[in-house]
Amino acid sequence: MNLNFEYKQLHQLTNHYKGPLLFDISAADVIVAEIVKERFKNLLKFNNNNKFTVLSGSLVAVELLKKTIEKDSECKHLMKLQTFYPCTFTEYCWDIAKKQYYTVGVPQDLALCDGEQDRLTVLHAAILSDQRLADWFKECMDKRTVLYELIQSISQCKNDCIDPEDCGCSDNISKIELFPQIYHAYQTQLKVRHMLDADDAVNITRIVMSDFPVVRKSCNNIRRFFFVLEAQDLTRLQYQFLKAVASGDNKNLMLVGDSKRHTFGRDIGRHDFMTQDFVADFSPMQFHLKQSDIVISDTDESVAAQ
Repeated sequence: MNLNFEYKQLHQLTNHYKGPLLFDISAADVIVAEIVKERFKNLLKFNNNNKFTVLSGSLVAVELLKKTIEKDSECKHLMKLQTFYPCTFTEYCWDIAKKQYYTVGVPQDLALCDGEQDRLTVLHAAILSDQRLADWFKECMDKRTVLYELIQSISQCKNDCIDPEDCGCSDNISKIELFPQIYHAYQTQLKVRHMLDADDAVNITRIVMSDFPVVRKSCNNIRRFFFVLEAQDLTRLQYQFLKAVASGDNKNLMLVGDSKRHTFGRDIGRHDFMTQDFVADFSPMQFHLKQSDIVISDTDESVAAQ
């Protein structure tokens, strides 16, 4: 697949060097990956010491970009040179949290509670540890469904930056009256087990980046450019983390997404951090494209099918 990188906006986008950048595109994922890859190549032409961190809530988006780069003879060596670091928010933040445990006062033997089954197990233990919650749970008919809905509600609270003490004041989080107590018990159980779940890993790293400029500067000096894929699905927590990352001198933050498409979560009443907060906070250079704007030669049938 060949894209017309001489198309004015596409040329400006892929040759943009420093500063915040918003790329709002309605196109097949493979096309988006090709365009992001082209910007990588151009950044390396400016300075072959440039290094990139690519973040996404979607492992699928990360893997697609990795495959796109591996297929390109000019830049497939990027990962071998550790120039290109693609990962999910959880992976990146967990890596920093482990290294900075002494900074935020968490146990050195901290473990990540990432998988759904692990979180459900911790939640179940948390409920049984409190007699009132255990009695309530005993009366529940479909216990697994209840646990699943609770863990989703807890994750929603964390991604909306709502603590257990405040969740009772928020609308549409959970219909379960004891939810604040369950949320608190879950957090206590994680602490007892010396664990963080995926959302806590992002939050702790946000705190580190925000409150400890030396750590932030060190991380940004290693990888000067941050790319965020599927940015239309950013949660409040993830966006606050990105703000902390870019709160110093390094504003080389590129958000890539489709404001007309939401992959995760609830679409009704959701907040678009990519096109609203990011624009207000960073005044990025903006590019808004759709697939029909880009001339493709040797059209790939799989692209047309998406």
